[in-house]
This record gives sequence, structure tokens and C-alpha cells, in this order.
Amino acid sequence: MKHGFIGFGNLGKAIYQGLKDNKGHSFAYASKSNLHTGIKSFGNLSQLTSFADVIWLCIQPQNLIEVLTQLKSINLKDKVIVSPVAGKSISVIENYVGKNVTIVRIMPNLAVAYKKSVTAYCTNNKQAKLFKSVKKNLMTLGKVVELPERHFDLFTAIFGSGPAFLLTILQALKNKISELGISDREANDLLIELIIGTITYFKENCTQKSIDNLIKDITSKGGTTEAGLNYLRKNNLDQLFEKVILEAQKKSKEIDK
Repeated sequence: MKHGFIGFGNLGKAIYQGLKDNKGHSFAYASKSNLHTGIKSFGNLSQLTSFADVIWLCIQPQNLIEVLTQLKSINLKDKVIVSPVAGKSISVIENYVGKNVTIVRIMPNLAVAYKKSVTAYCTNNKQAKLFKSVKKNLMTLGKVVELPERHFDLFTAIFGSGPAFLLTILQALKNKISELGISDREANDLLIELIIGTITYFKENCTQKSIDNLIKDITSKGGTTEAGLNYLRKNNLDQLFEKVILEAQKKSKEIDK
């Protein structure tokens, strides 16, 4: 299978990184400049689409229409377009390339580079052979879930943007760790172990206990954890995070207009 990337920024490179060791695959990208990536590059979309079976739209939402306008005159009948473009529906792409072209809308996150993404997908043609091949490839990149397209805005807010939200919490913890007088590298190592330990604790117990009960197991009455949690609850952390998700979801909906 031949993969062609239109756009080769952070997400394009992450998807390539996750796929590159799969057997029987080759890769190329289209760019106005040579990015020195070590893979084939083409100067225009016509050349790229002639090469590729799978066309990845790894571009910013504001650039999508410009790219689709160029693709409009190219025969893509035997290709599949995979679009991780936030907030842009399959129908937007169909308006330019036609409904006879197989389109797969996905929403991964940057952990796709390490085969640890949580990726949603939907398509306009489940029977297409190339779609089935794309789905198999997505399954090598982490957890995959099929979703109705109407749920993509919320999924994007939680799982596409979620890593940045969680890293923001890690940064707050790291800011306090610096007061321990340890090196930056050691602080990172300690944070990593904290997160791995917490994830392991959750993973091993989540089928028997709710998250609330797991928190209760960690919390001693009158202890330090209870004091911190009481402050979080007093300041409505759950409502704050709900608003964070809602704002991200709202932005995704705005992009589609």
C-alpha cells in the first residue's frame, strides 16, 4: 500500500512514524519545500495522487478548501482519502471530490506516533476494499472506535485535545516538583512513574471499581489527599474541566461552518 501525505507537519509525521514499520508500505508527501524527511517528496498533488493509494489530508482546517480545489480536477475514484482535519465533515470533502470517492474521517492524537493513539473513524463507504485496509492500519496505531460523525466534535475535544489538557496538569505538578531541588530530568522521570503507576492502578481495578471509589481508596479521612481534594471540589474542578471540553467542542463545531 502506498501512502501519500498532503501536509507533513506534526500530525503527518506522527502518523508516518506509527505506520512506517508496517510491512508492504511505502510513503511520500507533497510539499513546496524539501523537508529532508528521508522519504519521497513530490512538488505537486497530481504527482502525489498518481503515486498513492491512500491520501492523507494532514493539513490545517483553514487550508482544506485550497487543497480540495486542487484535488477536484484529479481522478481519485480508485483512491481513499483519509482526513484527520478537525471540524471538517465528510460532506465538505465530497463537495469537491465527489461522492464516488471513498473518504475516511479520523480523529487521532499525537500518540499515534507510538502506536498509542485513541482514534475515532467514520466513512462514506464501508464496503470499499481500501477502506478495510485503512481500518486495519489504524488498528495498529492504538485503540480504534467507529463513531457516527455527529459525535466527532466531542471526541475531538476529549481525545484529540485531551493529551494537551493532561500535560497542562503535569506541568503544574512539575512546577511544584522544582521546589524539591532535583534536576529537570529527574523531575520528568518521577512524573512519568507517577502517571504510569496511576494508570496501572486504574487499569487493574477499573472493572471492579468506579473512579470515585478508586479515589476513596487513596484518600484517608483527615489526611493530605482529602485536604487537596476538598480544595479542588470547593473550586468546582469538575465544572471547570467540563467547560474546557465544551469550549474545545464548540471550536470544532465552528470550524465546520
